Amino acid sequence: MDLPHIISAVNQLDRVVFDLLIGGSETSATTLLWFYLYMIHFPDIQEKFYEEIAKGIGTNRYPTGQDRAALPYVNAVILEIQRLSSISPFAVTHRCNKETTVAGYTIPKDVQILLHLDSVMLDDKIWGNAKIFRPERFLKEGKLHCPEFFVAFGLGKRSCPGESLAKVELFLFTVSVIQRFKIIPADPNDLPPRDYERGATCCPLPFRIRFEARTAA
Repeated sequence: MDLPHIISAVNQLDRVVFDLLIGGSETSATTLLWFYLYMIHFPDIQEKFYEEIAKGIGTNRYPTGQDRAALPYVNAVILEIQRLSSISPFAVTHRCNKETTVAGYTIPKDVQILLHLDSVMLDDKIWGNAKIFRPERFLKEGKLHCPEFFVAFGLGKRSCPGESLAKVELFLFTVSVIQRFKIIPADPNDLPPRDYERGATCCPLPFRIRFEARTAA
């Protein structure tokens, strides 16, 4: 293999590794940071989260993926954090592979396309008071209800291929933490802002928290 082909192969490998990093770890880690931040801002929701865990699976064993169905409020909290934090508001770039007309607009072939997910996830007409943190919007008659407008993982055939894995990861991590610890602010009189810095994802600004061990019931 000559040098140009080696360089091309290395560049492709670099892009694949970058995609795996962003899609497989960065997004989940950033969502967990937002989870911790929201839990210290809304301690009443954190306690409801814990109470459902204690009632649904107890505190003597770690959760499994099979427990998700038994904890609708827990899942609703996770969905609401994903919706409101919107860590990747433009998802990933797509390419139009042929000239297409959508709603009267012509999109030329090979044009790069970005999805503006915030226009859906933070739309008051869809969610009603969209910027208010309210997990109950994902519950209907006590059961989990995820509307089609929840597009945290993108849309269509090119949506995030790791969606199923990410959902299980977020469930296991958040439940395991709240099952054993109460998340409290480092300074109760000075809560960190729910603001972010933009990088590969929209990550919350650095903040400090404390993990207080829960006593067994």
